[in-house]
Amino acid sequence: LAAQGAYQIGRNLHFNQKLSIWLGLVYGFSGVLMDSAQDINSMIALSLIPWVFWGLLEDLNRHYRWILPRFTFALFLMITSSHPQYLYYCLIFCPLIGIQPSKKQNTVTSTRNILKVIVSVCMAAMLASYHLLPTLELVHTISRSELLEANEMNGISVYELPRLVFPLIYGQRNAGNSWGPESDIYTGYASVKGFMSLTAIVGALLLLKKSKKPKRDTFLIKFFSYLVVISLSISLGSELPTFKYIYNYFPGMNLFRTPHRILAIYSLAIAVLGAYGWNYAAGKIKGIYPVITAKVTLVVLLISVMGYYYLPNFWFSVLDSIWSVWYSTSFPATAAYPLVKVAEISKLIWQTLIIFSIGVIANTLLVKSYATKRSFKLFYLGILVVVLELFISVRGNFIWAPIEKIMVDQEILDDVVSIIEDDSRIASLSDIEDFMGIWPYFNHLRVQNHMMPDSPLSSQEMRTWETLEEHLSTFPANTHQLYGLRSITGYVSMLPLSYRKYWNSTKVNSIDFHSLADDRLHEFGLNFLIVRNTDLPRIAEYSHFEPIMVSDEISLYKNTLAKPRAELIPLDSQQKSNAAIKIIDTSVNEVSVFVTNHKGGELILRDYYFPGWKAYAAGREVKINPYNQIFRSVTINPNTSVVTFSYEPDSLKYGLLVSAIGFFLFFFISKRSNY
Repeated sequence: LAAQGAYQIGRNLHFNQKLSIWLGLVYGFSGVLMDSAQDINSMIALSLIPWVFWGLLEDLNRHYRWILPRFTFALFLMITSSHPQYLYYCLIFCPLIGIQPSKKQNTVTSTRNILKVIVSVCMAAMLASYHLLPTLELVHTISRSELLEANEMNGISVYELPRLVFPLIYGQRNAGNSWGPESDIYTGYASVKGFMSLTAIVGALLLLKKSKKPKRDTFLIKFFSYLVVISLSISLGSELPTFKYIYNYFPGMNLFRTPHRILAIYSLAIAVLGAYGWNYAAGKIKGIYPVITAKVTLVVLLISVMGYYYLPNFWFSVLDSIWSVWYSTSFPATAAYPLVKVAEISKLIWQTLIIFSIGVIANTLLVKSYATKRSFKLFYLGILVVVLELFISVRGNFIWAPIEKIMVDQEILDDVVSIIEDDSRIASLSDIEDFMGIWPYFNHLRVQNHMMPDSPLSSQEMRTWETLEEHLSTFPANTHQLYGLRSITGYVSMLPLSYRKYWNSTKVNSIDFHSLADDRLHEFGLNFLIVRNTDLPRIAEYSHFEPIMVSDEISLYKNTLAKPRAELIPLDSQQKSNAAIKIIDTSVNEVSVFVTNHKGGELILRDYYFPGWKAYAAGREVKINPYNQIFRSVTINPNTSVVTFSYEPDSLKYGLLVSAIGFFLFFFISKRSNY
């Protein structure tokens, strides 16, 4: 979908079919797309970004009077299905395309075009109201405590910029964990955001050569060039003042974290500029230079492959020799980078030379195809080499990494899931992410501590490690949802305000429980605790946690003091309830509680209290009262046998009404304007 959208942009910009195919592949298989392969809402957004830009370019060319239909519909899809941060970036940059020169008048018609863009954005918001209004209701009740300093740290560093061309040199921005055993590169989590094919970067550089271009092309080249500069400067986070200034003064920017996500805009802009460069270079390149370059590069590629397999430590030996001559001593090891990690740089340099050589070969094939008349076979051979370059670069861990470090330990996971009952709530003591295979929060510290005991840690790493060990950590975001496990953390990136207040928590990305003896753990119904065996001494002192599964790596404990999900408390506190309760989740929006053998009282359902939930007893609506700030409770009489909780938010009803009006207006205007 992403490649097709970029291809459509190429056709709109009047590139030939071959060049448009190249444009689609370069963006569709870029590092930013491949890096988000396991984050579905980001993946959808990245796939729709080129369609938003294409819709705007296409509609502005057709000079519609009121709204821009393709642009409106692409925005509607993006609002209702994807990550809002990428939508925000599109809304920032897309209106600027509206000031492009008009074909008919050959003058800038910025005011009219920008008004069309604004009207189209409003129309897209109307169409998506059934989604937007409930979302705004959610945002009003949640807490996402993000600090500027923390957000700045989610950018990339200046010393990481080479990864935009050589992605295997750097992993995540973690001290002591950019390469080497147990690093992100080896475990499959190396960040390749921003990586683009060398052919795209070379094509963009070809635009530096002065040549006459149509007015519209000149404008769009400048526009996408500005996108590259702006997005790169924002992605650097704390390295430049750009992000801090925009974060503080640009409306809406402070709602989002991870500034490196804007590299999605950079990737699309580089791909378009690369296509422009190759388009203007067609017919102006001599055929002899690619032949010479290809021969030299093939020799370099062959030497690099042989060096990787037969002389893996060659570059480290060279570095150590130079260091010894210059400083009269061997290369020193540091706390964060012991020699075992520094030596790994040698292998990475070989890998990088291999990938770079493949990229150069792709360039020479494309150049040769433009320099000869019969270029069909050469061009598509070059395309295949580009795909090979992209795949090895952004998914090289599947080739070079030990496979057991990438795959989930499915046997252990199946054992855990089979024991935990459907209604149970869980948490994990210490870190079990390497058994789950999804999004390792703080994984660099924990893996290093558990699996590399001989590697010294820096003082900063030790302080961070000790801080993390003070609290219970939980499943990383989405892991428990993926496997149908009910983690008491919920979705950690968006914590309800009342939930955070209930735990009196100050952490950003999780809940700090402070102690396994905390009564709130029992009140919340924590049934099971997953424990790494290295942390067994920490749980031994709590007798209410009983072991029910022990493996070589992790163990499962049951909390005997956990309270049930549903409970009936008699109105007379002196009485003891003998009620039998059964819960049936008929859907995500409805839960029924069956109560028998009781004399009435307060029925507590330990599910989150959220606006929009309604309760029905004997067919009549009854009032829901918050219990302990965050749970739901209703008062029932002795005749009540079934209480149904149903999620029926008014925001959805109003949203559906506004969306219906929006669709009517959209089709009415479309018909009147012959869209």
